[in-house]
Amino acid sequence: MTSSALLPLCVDLDGTLIRTDVLSEALLVYLKKSPWKIFHILWWFSQGRAMLKKKIADEIDLDMSLMPVNQQIVDLVLKYKAKGHKIYLVTAAPQKYGQAAATYFGFFDEVLTSNSYINLRSTHKAKALIERFGEQQYIYAGNSVHDLPVWAHSSEIIAINTPRKVLEKASVMKKKMHIMHEGLTGWTGLFQITHPFHWILNFVIVLSAFFFVHKDLNNVLPAFIGFSFLTSGVYILTDLFSINQNRQYLSKSKKLVASGSIPIGSAIRFSLTLIILGVVISLSLIY
Repeated sequence: MTSSALLPLCVDLDGTLIRTDVLSEALLVYLKKSPWKIFHILWWFSQGRAMLKKKIADEIDLDMSLMPVNQQIVDLVLKYKAKGHKIYLVTAAPQKYGQAAATYFGFFDEVLTSNSYINLRSTHKAKALIERFGEQQYIYAGNSVHDLPVWAHSSEIIAINTPRKVLEKASVMKKKMHIMHEGLTGWTGLFQITHPFHWILNFVIVLSAFFFVHKDLNNVLPAFIGFSFLTSGVYILTDLFSINQNRQYLSKSKKLVASGSIPIGSAIRFSLTLIILGVVISLSLIY
C-alpha cells in the first residue's frame, strides 16, 4: 500500500464508535442527582449547544467502560490501524468525554472535540477536517444526517446504523461506501420497553377497582389504557435512570435501552408521551 493510500481514518463517537450519545448519558446522570436542575440545563442550552456540553462535562464524569460499543467499527478501526493508517477520534462531544473515550479504547492517535464556542458536528466538523487534512484527504466513519457534510468532503464513506434516507443522500456523492448495521430496534423495541407483561396485572387491578368500588364497567377500558400508559412511561424512566447500574450486570446489560438498541432520546420522548397521554386519559375520566 502506498503512502498516498494511507489516508487518516476519522471516527465519530456518538452512534458510531459507541451505541449511545454521551451528552444524553451525562444529562441522565445530572438529572438523576438533582431533577430540579433541569432549569440549569435549559439555561445552558439557551446559550448554545456547545455551552451546554461544556457545562455538563464540568459537572459529570462518565465511565466509558460502561458504554455499549459498535464492535464492527472497533474491528474495522483495528484493521485500518494494522495497515498503518492514523486513527482520529473526531467528535462533537466535549474534550473531557472525547479524551476519556480515546484513553479507554487506546487506538487513537489524536482527538478532535467540541469546545465552549464550536459544536464540532456537521459543517463545523467538515471544515475542521478539510483544514487539517485537505479536501477528500480523509476517510470518515459516521452514522447520522449530521455526517453528510463531512462525508461530502471525504475520500470514503463508512456508515453504521444509518437511516435509509441518509444513505440515499450519501450514495449520490458517488464515493466508495462501507455500510454496516448492528442491531438498532424499531417500533417493536419501543413496545417491549413498555413492560407489556405488566399490562395484564394493570387490567386486573383496574377491573377489580371498577367492579368492587365503582360498580360501573363502562370506563374500564379507558381507565386501563390510561393507567397502563402512565405506568409504562414511569417504567421507561426507571430504566433510563438505572442505565449504568443495568450495564454492570450481564443479563440487564442486554436491555434495549442499556444496550443502545434504542437511543436514549427516543426512549425519553416515548416515555414522556405515554405519561402525558396517561394523565390526559385519567383526567378525562374524572372530569
